[in-house]
Amino acid sequence: MGRSSGYRRFCHCDGSHDNRSSVTINNLKNMALIDEISGKSNNIQADSYSISLGEIISMYKEGDLDIHPEFQRFYRWTEYQKTRLIESFLLNIPVPPIFVSQREDGIWDVVDGLQRLSTVLQFVGICKDEEGNLLEPLVLKGTKMLPSLEGKKYDDKDDEENSFSDVERRYLKRAKISLNILLKNSDEGSKYELFQRLNTGGTALTDQEVRNCIMVMTDRSKYEIIQNLSKDEHFRATLRVNDKMIRERYDMELTTRFICLRNETVENIGNARDFGEYLNERIIALINDPQTNWDEEERIFRRTFEYLDDKMSDSVFCKYYEDVDKFKGGLIVGAFEVIALGLGRRGGNVSVDFDLIDHVKSLWHRVDSGEITWRGNSAGGRLTRTLPLADNFYED
Repeated sequence: MGRSSGYRRFCHCDGSHDNRSSVTINNLKNMALIDEISGKSNNIQADSYSISLGEIISMYKEGDLDIHPEFQRFYRWTEYQKTRLIESFLLNIPVPPIFVSQREDGIWDVVDGLQRLSTVLQFVGICKDEEGNLLEPLVLKGTKMLPSLEGKKYDDKDDEENSFSDVERRYLKRAKISLNILLKNSDEGSKYELFQRLNTGGTALTDQEVRNCIMVMTDRSKYEIIQNLSKDEHFRATLRVNDKMIRERYDMELTTRFICLRNETVENIGNARDFGEYLNERIIALINDPQTNWDEEERIFRRTFEYLDDKMSDSVFCKYYEDVDKFKGGLIVGAFEVIALGLGRRGGNVSVDFDLIDHVKSLWHRVDSGEITWRGNSAGGRLTRTLPLADNFYED
């Protein structure tokens, strides 16, 4: 009986101890979460208020608002969609807010709202492309609620009958839109995080298009280097991709991958939880790093693809079918990682008697025989296999 009582007492005490330990662990977790929330929220300083379209127009004219004309290729609204926005302002229908980030020089970078602001500026007739040329002023379409908008312009001296009157122009300029500002004393990474979150849900932008925007906002000159490399004639000649992939800037993504992975370790790739986020963080880190030698990056990139184009042209990254001795199909990203990065990680240098075609065929033989594989893996998982292959691919 005493033994049973003691056993019950032991169980009771042990259970209480476990309960107290659980409470303590939960409290520590809650405290850690509170600390994380506090730390990150302190990094983000924001403000919000309503602003008139007239103020937006004035800021744009004076150079105080940067809508990033480089993003105009993402500006995909139809004429009717643009008209509907102007109609919303005229009828006081609520329009989603715009988000801007305040730079050190006080200029506002548009983080989200390019289409809305560009529509207003194009209608007014002052919106410029990235070369500084004025876009053709918007001519409105008739709508169900305002059919008389058909053919209307903001202000055309040669066609006053179809232009807004002074009263209508004032009415439009006094219309307001909500504005959220990420202030300049916010953590620099917050702007990129905000841009990604606002522009990857429900919009038509691909991951690379978002990445391009982030690069422009970080350093336009470095973005232009990467963009120019993506247009290299030898690089383009090795890509067997369709028009849709080019429109969505897959060429730019491959260029970004090459630069990001050329000096990367397999361990770092293996630790990346999401490859898209890795590419975003890695390219921004390289852009911001004063030690990055962009002349060297450009030289190695061009040398690599000049060699690959000369030896195999657009078959170099395609699947090899041993039974018919032919390369068929489109670009295989695993082959790109082994063959292009293998050469890039060597600085673009290869022995003059290296037989590229023979080595590429041998690579596909090993893949087909099951000796090596990269199929069925995420980008990060695949790269832990392809990068070691890349590092040994050009050995004689």
